[in-house]
Amino acid sequence: MYATDVITARGLGIAFRRILLVMCLGVLVTLGVVVVSSNAPSSATAFAFHSSFVDQGASPNLAPGASTTYTLRFRNVGLAAWQRGGAAQVNLAVAGDSTQFADAGMAVGWPAPARVATTAEQMVLPGMIGTFTFNVRAPSTPGAYRVPLRLVVDGLAWLEDDHVALVLTSDLGFHSQLIDQPLHPILGPGDTSAPLTVRFRNTGARTWARGVPGQQVNLGIVGDDKTLAGLAAGWPSPDRVAIQAEPSVGPGGIGTFTFRVKAPFTPGIYPLRLRPVADGVTWLEDDGVVALINVGATGGRPQDPTPVALSPTFTHTSRACPAGINTSVREPSLIMPSRSPFSTVSPTFSQQTMRRAMAPEICLTRIGRF
Repeated sequence: MYATDVITARGLGIAFRRILLVMCLGVLVTLGVVVVSSNAPSSATAFAFHSSFVDQGASPNLAPGASTTYTLRFRNVGLAAWQRGGAAQVNLAVAGDSTQFADAGMAVGWPAPARVATTAEQMVLPGMIGTFTFNVRAPSTPGAYRVPLRLVVDGLAWLEDDHVALVLTSDLGFHSQLIDQPLHPILGPGDTSAPLTVRFRNTGARTWARGVPGQQVNLGIVGDDKTLAGLAAGWPSPDRVAIQAEPSVGPGGIGTFTFRVKAPFTPGIYPLRLRPVADGVTWLEDDGVVALINVGATGGRPQDPTPVALSPTFTHTSRACPAGINTSVREPSLIMPSRSPFSTVSPTFSQQTMRRAMAPEICLTRIGRF
């Protein structure tokens, strides 16, 4: 065996001590940067603090007043360590020092109205990841709230603006989507319609529970319009035409709303705009549901108007025809419009017939009737 292949215990010990010495020197250098940065002027140390966004949690969707824990992570890409509790502490702040979100009741245990959290780690060395965890509450007013966030070393400098934001939705949980609606009924004055049914899918997070205040979903007239109460036929109230038929409609389920209408005695078309509502809580989506109540002069489908008997007489006087003039004359044609309750019957003549009727010279004298 060659001498170079023999590794003695003494050699291993020397190598280990060298490695340990290098590691200690690295730690000392890092700590030295921290100490120097804490004692150096702001202009000389601000350049040492930099960050890069890593990730964040999913956007929370909460009921008003509910709270949750939220986490964001940033990497230290600067030269100085982030030290919690010291002059080099890096905080997660509301960009621009805005306090409007704390004023809306979103702050839960934040260090300050515009300071959301600091690092969960005692120290975040360059190249390592800092974790920022905090609690947030959904405002009492439903809606989507976008909170812009950015890291800052207070009294020194803002770090990179990665356009990071917490988007929190304060949602009551009641949502719907139209499945189908009834055909528009045609009634006679004073008639009561057959049952009319509208169905909606529960696309929210809350269960619709019949008979439970604040959880039952009703079918209401848009805008709580009571002027159409004369159409009511067994409605729960003048502006609520029906309640959900099912005892419970969970998320993804379908709710059924069945009602009748009574035709007024004045003929006409009465639009009934409908929308689901959880009374005392919120209106659900407006899918543009409209039932057109068509009230005719008599019951059932309005009768077609009686055709009008027309018998116009046309007289044409003529002299001898010049050469090249077509001597054939056709009866004027009558075009009857489509029958409709809103149309008027009147004769219409073709352009060819009118030209012949107005020609200066007609070859025949004809008295016709059609």
